[in-house]
Amino acid sequence: MSSPIAETIKDYIAGYFSVPADSINNTTVADDIAGWDSMANAEIILGLEDKLEIELDVEDLLEMDDVGCMITMFEKRQAG
Repeated sequence: MSSPIAETIKDYIAGYFSVPADSINNTTVADDIAGWDSMANAEIILGLEDKLEIELDVEDLLEMDDVGCMITMFEKRQAG
C-alpha cells in the first residue's frame, strides 16, 4: 500500500505531464516522460514542496534518481 505522500507525488507528476496516473511508479525517471527536463523537474519539486508543505534541502535534490527516491526524500523530511 502506498503512503499518502507517494500517491500525492505520483498524481502531481501525472497531472503535470497530462499522463495517466498509473503510468507513474517508483522506478519512473525523467527519460520515461516526454518534456521532463531540468526546468520541469524544478517546477515539480517546488510545486510538491508547496502542496505537501515540506521543504527539501539542496542535498536531497541531488539524490533523486527516480520517483521512488523523490517519495523517500519527502517522507524522510516529513518524519523529521
